[in-house]
Amino acid sequence: MQSDRTHTTARATAREFTLTATYAGHAHAREAAEALRDAGFTPDNIDVRRAIAVGAPPKRRLVPRSFLGRLTWIIILWSIPGTVLGGALGWLVAWTGIGPGGADGTLLQVVGWAIFGHLIAGMWAGYLLLSDRSQQEFNPEHDANDTTVTIRCRTRAQIDIAGVVLRSRGARSVRRAAR
Repeated sequence: MQSDRTHTTARATAREFTLTATYAGHAHAREAAEALRDAGFTPDNIDVRRAIAVGAPPKRRLVPRSFLGRLTWIIILWSIPGTVLGGALGWLVAWTGIGPGGADGTLLQVVGWAIFGHLIAGMWAGYLLLSDRSQQEFNPEHDANDTTVTIRCRTRAQIDIAGVVLRSRGARSVRRAAR
């Protein structure tokens, strides 16, 4: 039993993880790198990089306008056939005699099913676009003054220690990735 545990631990530590923290300025990132060295991490496992500004600094926007415009048009364009199909279904239901009779009953069926088809088609078109992960729509743009600190870790304890140190030094975000 002891040998299995040792084998599992050796296999788990062979994998390397990186933690990347973003700081508002280079001085804060340098302080974080120094704190990581003080915590026992070797300098060759710590990387500090400044953001490279190309052209004018980007404006901060949570969701790009192109995505919102595309989302709006897709919902509108799918709602139109949904309305038509819903109205046709309402007429078919009224024609078969289900629901209230007469002209008012037919009108209620057609309008009610048209609204239902409109809402369902638009909603599902929006959901499908939002669930599409083939393109990265939500990529937060960085500030020209941002600096990242990347630390390579081999054990869970190193990951935990590095995360605490990076957050305690004012990191805006800390991401973990396996290599």
